[in-house]
Amino acid sequence: MRLSVNNRAVALALALALSACSGESPLTPGARVAAVLASRDSISFDIGDSVLVQADARDASGNSVLDASIDWRSTDPGIATVLPNGRLAQVIAAAAGTAGIVASAGTRSTTIAITVVPPITATTLAVHTDTAWSLEDQDSVRFTSLSATGPRFGHYSVVARSNFVAAYLQTTTSHAITFYAQQVGQTWVVVTERRGTADSLLFVVRQRPAQVHISFDAFQGIVDRTFQLTAQVMDARNHPIPGQAVSWKSLDTTIARVDSTGLVTFRAVDTTAIVATHASGLADTAPVSVLAQPKLYLTNLVVGHSSSITIGVHELSDSFYAYADNAVSPWVHLRLVDTSLVAVAESVAVGGTFQGRGRRPGQTLLIAEAPFLTPDTVSVHVLPSRLALVDYVEPPGFVLVGTDNAHFTAIPLDSAGTQHGLADTLVVTFHSSNSSVLRLASDPFIGTYPPGQQGLPAFAAHAADTGRAVIYA
Repeated sequence: MRLSVNNRAVALALALALSACSGESPLTPGARVAAVLASRDSISFDIGDSVLVQADARDASGNSVLDASIDWRSTDPGIATVLPNGRLAQVIAAAAGTAGIVASAGTRSTTIAITVVPPITATTLAVHTDTAWSLEDQDSVRFTSLSATGPRFGHYSVVARSNFVAAYLQTTTSHAITFYAQQVGQTWVVVTERRGTADSLLFVVRQRPAQVHISFDAFQGIVDRTFQLTAQVMDARNHPIPGQAVSWKSLDTTIARVDSTGLVTFRAVDTTAIVATHASGLADTAPVSVLAQPKLYLTNLVVGHSSSITIGVHELSDSFYAYADNAVSPWVHLRLVDTSLVAVAESVAVGGTFQGRGRRPGQTLLIAEAPFLTPDTVSVHVLPSRLALVDYVEPPGFVLVGTDNAHFTAIPLDSAGTQHGLADTLVVTFHSSNSSVLRLASDPFIGTYPPGQQGLPAFAAHAADTGRAVIYA
């Protein structure tokens, strides 16, 4: 409704009259206060607690009347006292009961409802012992507090007496303690309300066997070799339980045998399984496959040559390569049935090479052996050696013209005509049957060939006259 000018004047006159009746001048701060607002409508707290509150004087437009003073009082100082400080006041709980804190400015006021709750007389946990059966297990136990008027909640702290368990409060949701098992053992956990009432619980951490776990889900081995297994007994959360023993068993001891420590010996090619069993009856099984022993190989490195060793006396054989998969030892032992025929090194590294040295004609066997490997055997044939005279320019039975030179040499061959490197120093004496026709640098001429050579140096013979001559080596 809109007021006319006359009506406004009447309203103002009435307001002035009311102010005069209340003793307030229309220009004083108290006269302008239309309402008092407090920061709290109500307070509920314990004896001895204090709360800081604030009040604000507002005019009819809702604006703060900053120069209006606020008066504070308690309706029952025996229940709650008030300590004014201008617009602020500290309210202190003195005794259980209800009261009001009044904030006023001029003729206006507001009241804060005060409830001082009875003190807690007891705090009680729902249970007083609890057990976790696995590390990392969690459990919660509720608790309540009582006052003279019945159940109520307060302000709590919780302490675990050792690090076997961690304990946490959940008062914001369910007023419970959550326990978290960290180590095997036991400890007391105490919940305390801030006024001193408390209760305790003995929390025990154990590990109950829930499963057995063998170190390998499945494994394989080679005949005559061994393999070490271990097994752990675990709780329900897969944590190992110390000090728990298992017994071992093979489902077929003709294929694989296992001793009391879990050491598996592979006996025959086939498949079976190893079982680890705990005293509780819990068990785990690991399948096993037993493979044949890998073979040791001696291989001729010269492509196209025989896998057997064929050499002449005082000659070197082809290079042979010793190889095996899954070798246990880094060395291969070389054993000759007849050492008088040929000489070889006593051992060679796996992946290494070796050569034989012919000593005298004959046949024998060379056996290569290494731990847990099937041996390899190669035949050795030592042939008589011979010299062959060759000319690198002219064909055999060459013809010299004028004063040409013959470029000849002697090469060592075995009786089969195969050339090999020399095993020893070779000294060859050359002689011309007619030095007036074919003259050597000296007659006899002596040529020396060091060990290991296969292509020997050439020497010159000078054509001295027409005719025929024979060179002997």
